Amino acid sequence: MGKVPFLVVKDSDDGVETTLCQSKAIERYLARRFGFMGGNDLEAAQIDSLCECIRDLKDAYQPVRKMENKEEAMQKWFGETLVGKLSDFEKLLGDSGYAFGSSLTLADFVIYSFLVDFFDDKEGIAFSMRSCPKLQKLVETVGANEKLSAWRESRPNTPF
Repeated sequence: MGKVPFLVVKDSDDGVETTLCQSKAIERYLARRFGFMGGNDLEAAQIDSLCECIRDLKDAYQPVRKMENKEEAMQKWFGETLVGKLSDFEKLLGDSGYAFGSSLTLADFVIYSFLVDFFDDKEGIAFSMRSCPKLQKLVETVGANEKLSAWRESRPNTPF
């Protein structure tokens, strides 16, 4: 399609290469391949559902970034709108420190990235999730993962 991201996958059986496009399709493919999509179809759907909720939050934020009175819009977003949305979202999470179940899933990566990396306003996102103990615990749990921490420290600096 002439844009990124894309992933070229080589079939281990016949050596045929397939190009996958669209970031969410790539995410789900890799999550299934490496065991981060739950143990059955229902768990996979629950994980996918949480990921789509985060996509909705990202989509809701985009117009706020472009509003004429950006400072006022950002204050309302982080001070009111996102506070309510995160409170509602948190009701979908378990108590284990993970989004779903008792181990890392794609949902954990997506939620963590949203809360830690997506927003430039770190104080704003911290304020928005101040009343969300499950989300705070998820950020701590996922952030403490040794492999993820090592990757975050050594990952290449790219514009994407």
